[in-house]
Amino acid sequence: YSNKVVYVAPVVHLGCTDGKRAQNMDIPPPMTGGGDVCLKSGYIVDDQYYVIKIAGGGFKDDRGASFPNSGAMLIFSQQTGALNGVLLDDGILTELRTAAASMLAIKYFAPTTIINIGIVGTGVQARYQLEMLQHVVP
Repeated sequence: YSNKVVYVAPVVHLGCTDGKRAQNMDIPPPMTGGGDVCLKSGYIVDDQYYVIKIAGGGFKDDRGASFPNSGAMLIFSQQTGALNGVLLDDGILTELRTAAASMLAIKYFAPTTIINIGIVGTGVQARYQLEMLQHVVP
């Protein structure tokens, strides 16, 4: 990125879940299900493909039931613009990447002997943190 070989476009936000729209009308209005969606895109200069990532979350139905995160990655040809692939991962890659980044931090920056470690939360992210933890802490 800093060598100008990778281009990452500004993030596009759809929906607003944190109530800040009243303070700033540039923030998108809430979506029907109350969730929000982020679109992220980028490419490597002189490579074959570009990618668009779509990640959503925070949606609820009319009865208040929550829906899990959703997400997909679309891979397009830089040469033709044709869609070459769709990865419908439902946000799992984001959750795994966050857990993997935490484990790299533990591996390289934590004390050599770890007696106790805490994980705050009980959701899916906590589960992935715990799964990855066993790879760096015996």
